[in-house]
Amino acid sequence: MARALAVLCLLVSLRSAHADPSERSDRDRVWQIAPFAAGGAFYLVLEFGLKEALTRKDCLWCHSNGFDTGLRNAGKWDDVARADFISNVTGYYSAPIYAIGILMVSSAGEHDSRRWFDDTIPVLQAGIVTGMFNQAFKLLFVRRRPYAEFKAKSTRKANDVNTSFFSGHTGLAFAMAASAGTVATLRDYKSAPAIWIGGGLLAVTTGYLRVAADAHYATDVIAGAAVGTAVGVAIPLLFHKDVLTDEEPVARTGKRRADRTFMLSLGSWRF
Repeated sequence: MARALAVLCLLVSLRSAHADPSERSDRDRVWQIAPFAAGGAFYLVLEFGLKEALTRKDCLWCHSNGFDTGLRNAGKWDDVARADFISNVTGYYSAPIYAIGILMVSSAGEHDSRRWFDDTIPVLQAGIVTGMFNQAFKLLFVRRRPYAEFKAKSTRKANDVNTSFFSGHTGLAFAMAASAGTVATLRDYKSAPAIWIGGGLLAVTTGYLRVAADAHYATDVIAGAAVGTAVGVAIPLLFHKDVLTDEEPVARTGKRRADRTFMLSLGSWRF
């Protein structure tokens, strides 16, 4: 259900895309907000209202493997509560504030509230979509958390015992870094390397701390990083490239203009 709603949100937002940034009206911007706001509200209902009712009491993916067990034993802190607290700070606060803050500073000289909106809304949308994927995966895979598997000190509430796959903290941190980095690269901001590198370091740190907190296995973290990065890059490229680069979005035209290409600053991926 969560994944279906995420797809619906993306399709509705796609309908408001225009080839010319000057044609994106304030009404279009409202359409960019509305479906994702609804998705965010749905995520909050799942996270804080329905999770306990929807999550199975018995795990479907119960046991660890050699890879995860080895990294869990090597990375787990004695003070798992401290690792859990720090990961909350880095994943839920530092990563979003860093990503959005640098984007806003990058265009501060423009004094254009619409530009700030167009820069930051893809980042917020990436976070919402990643969170919805996270809820769907947790309900689908029902993986037992490592502290429960190894009968160690609990770091989560009772209704979170079988929601290990994948790491939501890690997914969000990578989504923030990738979406903000993609926006900055498309805008040709000088801050783009700082966003990619600084945001990436925060995301990697968050992933490590989730293992240190005994809340997730390494494969949970790797999956979260992959989903967050993919969503973070896709949202600006597919649904906001028109307003960020004066190009028609790939998802709408099915092709790029021949005279323009996009190159990520940390790799050789072309879009």
